[in-house]
Amino acid sequence: MKNIIKIMILSVFAATLFVSCNEEDNYGTDFSVQILAGEWAVTTPESLVDSIGETWRLRTSNTVDNSKNALLLTDAKSFWKFIVTVPFDLSNTSFGQNDTVVNQYYDVHDESPVIEPYDIGVIVKNGKVTPQAITLPSGWKADKISFTIAFGNDNYTEYNIAGYRISGFLEDAGYVYRE
Repeated sequence: MKNIIKIMILSVFAATLFVSCNEEDNYGTDFSVQILAGEWAVTTPESLVDSIGETWRLRTSNTVDNSKNALLLTDAKSFWKFIVTVPFDLSNTSFGQNDTVVNQYYDVHDESPVIEPYDIGVIVKNGKVTPQAITLPSGWKADKISFTIAFGNDNYTEYNIAGYRISGFLEDAGYVYRE
């Protein structure tokens, strides 16, 4: 009798394991944005290099609500402190629009528990991710990102931004890509 119970328990465990391994569970994340998502080393426009440095990091990802047509662009410290949501077209790996979007970035002050919105209009347009378009110093082919961005508190001066998906190889750290 004990052997039968052990066999039944083992069978139920094996069946559960088999079913759970075959289920496609993406934890609620919409992977349609995956080719556009990542961390990028982007080049600072030459007119701003003295105040910012030559490169800064940009993150692209899906939105919190996993929208199937919105891309989140984040630069929280280096360039202009922005977090914006823009539409994307996966068929040609492009993103952006000509309309102003609301900056979703908030400053959190260490000295007091005050959270202030960085309330400026932002325009992101002509965005494009081109797979394996840049050869890095390591020899690795990296995806290229490029777009135009403008900020309301700078009279909507347009800045052309370009860079590459960070490879993680030490040889590529600090590489500055210019078009």
